[in-house]
Amino acid sequence: MPWIKDATGSTIASMFFLAACLVIAVLLVLVIGRIVPRIPRPEDLGNSGAARVK
Repeated sequence: MPWIKDATGSTIASMFFLAACLVIAVLLVLVIGRIVPRIPRPEDLGNSGAARVK
């Protein structure tokens, strides 16, 4: 991130920027993971696909 170093004169500022981006990405993954409904697995649906025996 040379443009951050040029703008701030600090080499650590770009590391803080990348760390902040990583934290935001992790938070987005966690929030979206809670919002989006999970796709049920076939095991969770029971034996609906099995042949019925009379």
